[in-house]
Amino acid sequence: MTIGLSLPLDYLTGTNNSAGAKCLSAALGKPRDCLADLKDSGVTSVELQGFGPDLPPENLRCAVERILGSGMHLTLHGCLTDDTARLRSCGSHLKLLSVADLLERQQAEVIMVVHALARPGASYRSMVDATTRALERLTEDIHTHDLPVTISLEIERHHGVESPGTTYDGLLDIAQRLGSSAIGFCWDMGHTCSSVLQKRLPSVPPPEFAARVTHTHVHNISPEGDTHWPLTESCPHLTSGINRLAACGYTGIYNLELYPTRWPAQQDAKEGILYSVLCLNKIVTQLCCRRQSTTHQSVEELKATRQTARLSPGVRHERTQ
Repeated sequence: MTIGLSLPLDYLTGTNNSAGAKCLSAALGKPRDCLADLKDSGVTSVELQGFGPDLPPENLRCAVERILGSGMHLTLHGCLTDDTARLRSCGSHLKLLSVADLLERQQAEVIMVVHALARPGASYRSMVDATTRALERLTEDIHTHDLPVTISLEIERHHGVESPGTTYDGLLDIAQRLGSSAIGFCWDMGHTCSSVLQKRLPSVPPPEFAARVTHTHVHNISPEGDTHWPLTESCPHLTSGINRLAACGYTGIYNLELYPTRWPAQQDAKEGILYSVLCLNKIVTQLCCRRQSTTHQSVEELKATRQTARLSPGVRHERTQ
């Protein structure tokens, strides 16, 4: 099991331009100290937020070096664009090329999460087509340059715009168009919980969706329905989702995506983050132990059944005939 945490790129570089970065700087201190504290708490992966076409290459390199230098695993949260000219001139793949040598050090594929395209007023079908084209270009560039990166398409919450990125069927439709192994899915369990509460998604994802999950985003929902809140000991939507993934053989990252700027003023950001790590670790560990216990019990029951069969007079009589 791997627990990850999303961190803004401007926090990791020390520029602290965004409200989120400023909040984390005040709560967690310098990036180097923060990464050490997170590692001590059980976090072994960092998802780099703010990775996009307009990012200066030197900033990306600084952040990636800092993550990998701390001994953490790296994942990326990128973005898609359907502007072909812009994609080719300053696209994500060019930024990845600037840190290709660093990515090779990880000795494992780097997952890059992206969202499906969405535009107010655009039809659902046109967004499926546009997202498919953008992903085709991105995966082609990654393959051409032999970059150790795999794409994970995130399921988003419903927020008033009809988008293929907010439904299981939409993501499956895009994946089918791209081919069986071109992309995986990022299951944002907080987003799907929000959409279920809005009655926009069924409470249980289709098996073909769960089977394609290659990454996760984990966060809680506030009583008012706000997303990216800290975890508590009881998070039924997470317990259910993690259990389904375990049944599919998922062994990837459970990545906390927390936004302390959305929390109540009285909520201490550092305390909320570290307690979320503790809660997630507890949920996953308990489920793993329960599954191992169930498996062990099933094996013992099978052994007992076989032993009874061997001792049965009827069975002995059959064998002597």
